[in-house]
Order: sequence, then structure tokens, then C-alpha cells
Amino acid sequence: MLLYEFPWLKYVLWIVSVLPFLLLIPLHNKREADEPVLGLKLVGYVILGAFTFRINQFGIPLGFFVYGMFFRPAVNAAVKRKAAYLGLLVFAIMFIYCLLPDMRRVERSVELPVSNDNVYRMSWQKDQRRLAGTLREYLSVSDFSFSFEPDGALRELRMTMTGSKTTGYFVSLRPDSRQYQIRYTEEYPKEPGKPMNRQPPPFPNSLLPVITLFTQLDRLRMQDMLPEGVFDYFTVVVPPGIYYGKFKAPQDPSYLVRGADMTKLSPGEELELPSYYHLFVQGMVTRSSNPPGSGDRHVVSSSSAAGKHFYIVP
Repeated sequence: MLLYEFPWLKYVLWIVSVLPFLLLIPLHNKREADEPVLGLKLVGYVILGAFTFRINQFGIPLGFFVYGMFFRPAVNAAVKRKAAYLGLLVFAIMFIYCLLPDMRRVERSVELPVSNDNVYRMSWQKDQRRLAGTLREYLSVSDFSFSFEPDGALRELRMTMTGSKTTGYFVSLRPDSRQYQIRYTEEYPKEPGKPMNRQPPPFPNSLLPVITLFTQLDRLRMQDMLPEGVFDYFTVVVPPGIYYGKFKAPQDPSYLVRGADMTKLSPGEELELPSYYHLFVQGMVTRSSNPPGSGDRHVVSSSSAAGKHFYIVP
């Protein structure tokens, strides 16, 4: 249904409302005889032919049936009949229009090169500009995480972004491809001016802009944010949303970040900030085991051995 992608669809209601009455002008000129207020009578025949009786969502052209059974005009019968058929045409167009779904959704995908496949050398702001320039809208983060080796080599990145045009962008990145894989759904509403019923985002306060997060990642040295110890790899998780008000520092090491400044917090310390978001860095340990009944099959699992919390003021 490509017609959703053409802007003229939003003018259907306007065209159907105006065009039939414009067509009455040449119809009036073809009258067989002069008749008082013929123009108004033709308008009435159009309205009668288009009159609809609805049973649930099903429409019946009741007005046209009434015309066919009870109306036998003696003067200008031909033009009046054509006016009634014009009303029936309006009914048919609106009937088909109402059957069309309110929204057409089209799955899209795009690939964009990553600035670097090493977390310590990535230019997050360059990647953000590339994302925004390609997708052409203001983007916010609703889910974000990535993992990397101790030497900075990227293992995997996953991110969900929201925008005003789509239901969501799903971004993944694997080092073997060196490409951001972006999947999203474009929406083409039947009536672009009509507000759609969207589910409110499940975030506590407000959305975290991608540009805010990626700018901060460039300011921070990821090497300085790692938990102490020897780990197989690290993960970084950013819970969704910007928070406001009071919070209490956890028992794990935690820090307050303002720009490039980082202040260590005491366990249980209470703070009140106008706004902040949370970034959590975990050191992960990989274990291989032979669970009962597995035979010679090794099961590899990962667990978090240590972590650091960062509360970042936008």
C-alpha cells in the first residue's frame, strides 16, 4: 500500500468534501428546464445520495436507497439523478477510505561505519553525528549497553533509540562487521495531522538524548572507570531515562560526574541533584563448567565480579 507514502492521501477528506459540489456547476448548466432553487436541490440530492447508516462499523448507503424508492422528479430528472449518483460516489470513496488502516508501518534497515572498534579510541560524538545525519531526527536513548575486552576491543554493542518519526531504532554493533546495524520502522499515518495513540515511554522522568550520552562518553576516559582487578571483559550499562531529586549512593564504589570532573561518593551518601543519569561499569568473569547430564559438553557462563556506579549530571 504505497499510497500511504504520498502526501496527497491526507487531502482525501478535503477533496471529497469540496469536489462534488464543484461538479454541480457543470451539472446545473445541463438542466433541461429552468427550476426555482435548482442549485440547492442538487446539493440536497448529493447529500441524500451520500447519506450513510452505520451498523457497528459497517456503512449502508441508506440515502441512495431512499432516493431510488421514493423520489420520482418530474422536472430535470436526469441532472437530479446524476447528483444522487455523485453522492453515492462520495459514499463509495469514504467507505473505501474508512477501510484503510490508520497507520502503515514499513520495516527499514541501514548500516553505518563505526569510528573505531576499540572502545578506548572510539569517537562517540562522530558516531552520534553520523547517526543523526542519516536518520534526520532528534534521538533519545531508551536502552544502551556494550561490552569490551581489557585491551578495549569491542565485543558487542546494543542500543534502542526513540525519535518523533518512528516506533524505535534498534542498533547493534559487532566488531567483525565494523558497522552499526540499525533496524527501524517508518510510520505513514492515513491522516498525518491526526495524533496517534502512542504508549508513553516507561521512563521515570524524561528521555536521555543520544547527543548528551555520547558527548559524555568522549569526555570520560574509559580506562579510568574500570573496576579494580583482573577480568575477562567489561560491560557498560546505562539504564533508561534522566532522573531528578534525591538518591543514595550504593555500597559499591560510586562517583558523581560533572563534565570531566569525577568525585568519589561515600557508601550510603545521600545527594539531591536537579537531574542525572546512571552509568554502570561491570567487570565480568567467564567460567566453563560441566553441569550434570551434559556429558563432555562445556557450558560457558559469565558473572559480574565487581562494578562501579557513575551518576552523571547532564
